[in-house]
Amino acid sequence: MNNQELIAFAELAIRQAYECQDDMPFGLSEEEQAEVRLFEIAVAALTADPVEDDRETVRADHAEWSQTTFGNVGPVGPLKHLAKEAEEAADIPGDLSEWADMQFLLWDAQRRAGITDEQITRAMIEKLAVNKARDWPEPKDGEPRMHIKAENDNTAQQYEALAGFDPAGGPEKTAIVHHVAPPGWQLVPVEPTEEMVAAWRKDMNQSYAGEFSEKIGEDEVVFAYQAMLEAAPKPEV
Repeated sequence: MNNQELIAFAELAIRQAYECQDDMPFGLSEEEQAEVRLFEIAVAALTADPVEDDRETVRADHAEWSQTTFGNVGPVGPLKHLAKEAEEAADIPGDLSEWADMQFLLWDAQRRAGITDEQITRAMIEKLAVNKARDWPEPKDGEPRMHIKAENDNTAQQYEALAGFDPAGGPEKTAIVHHVAPPGWQLVPVEPTEEMVAAWRKDMNQSYAGEFSEKIGEDEVVFAYQAMLEAAPKPEV
C-alpha cells in the first residue's frame, strides 16, 4: 500500500464507523472510538505539510556536513560570514539562495555556540517585550531603523557644552547640537562599533606583521577603549 491508498483506507474506516454508530444503541465502544481516533491521527500525519520535516532533515544534514568540513570551531566565523551574506541578500532580496545561506550560517553559529531553540525562543519573548517598550523613528524603506536611545545623565550636557549652547536653553537648539564639535574634538560612541574594532585589528596586524590582534578578545578591546575615554579630557561646562 502506498500513502494514498493508506489515506483512502483510513478515511473509509472513519466514515463507516461514524455511519454505523447511529444504528448502535450505545454508540461506539471505547475500543472502537480509540480505533477511529488512530485512523484520524494517521490521516492527519499522512496529509500533513512535509516542509517542517524537510527543514529539520536539511538542518541535521547541514550540521553533519559543516562539522566534517570545518571541524570543531566556534560560532564567530559563521557569524562573520553571515554578516557578509546579509549584505549580499540586501542587494538581491529575492535571491532565495542567499536566504538559504543565511539560514545555514545562523543554524551553524547557534549549534557551535551550544544554544538551543528553546533558549532562543525565551530570549525572543523577552527581547520582543523590550522592543515594544522602546521608541522608534519613522519607517524608511531600505534603511535600518534603530531604536531611539534615552539620554543618559550627562551626554546631552556634554554635547551642548561642546557646541557652545546654554544647557538652560530651549528645545529649538536640539536640531544641531549633536552634529557640532569645536576644533580638535571629535564625537565618538561610548562603546566601539564592530567597524572600529575591525580597523584596530587590521592596523595591529599590519604593524606587527602577524596575527597578534587575534589573540586579544573583543571584550579586552572594549575595556581598553573605555579606559581611554575615561582618561580623555572632559569639556568645560
